[in-house]
Amino acid sequence: KRYRAEMSTMIQDLKDKQDRMQILNDETAKLNKNINRAMYTHRIMDITNQIVKQNKDIDKITADIRDIQKTINLNASTLQRADAIAEELIFAAANDRNDPVMVDTYRRLKTLRSKFEELVDTVGKIGQQEKANRDLETKIDQEQSRVSSNNSERINADLEAIAKENAQLVAQIKAASAKNK
Repeated sequence: KRYRAEMSTMIQDLKDKQDRMQILNDETAKLNKNINRAMYTHRIMDITNQIVKQNKDIDKITADIRDIQKTINLNASTLQRADAIAEELIFAAANDRNDPVMVDTYRRLKTLRSKFEELVDTVGKIGQQEKANRDLETKIDQEQSRVSSNNSERINADLEAIAKENAQLVAQIKAASAKNK
């Protein structure tokens, strides 16, 4: 009687395990159809390559900006020296000759300089506003990428969990089929 009870228990366990194996097989079949790991890996590699390319572009743009700034500074100092020399010569000529044309020329030079300084200030303010706009756009892009990055992290975590579940299911199926043989 004891052996019969053990046999009926074993038969019941076998039926339960076979039912569980069938359920796991069905779940595994469903999961495998929905997941293409090669595609996800390829997308991740593409994103990584794009980031590397963008970093190289940023470095190149930064170097270009530095070169342009050096050129602007060099030209500005050359212009200041030329302006100082012209003012000195016109002032000296206006003082020496008491020529009304030279005095008028000197006054116009002063007016021209003040207008030019206003123009430079205006261009500087426009540049600052454009920089502020770019900074805001960069912050907006960073926030959007942070949100999508959080979504990507959740998706990656879900994928890892699914991969672990798949591995466990496969192991259980193999163990169940090994016991049945």
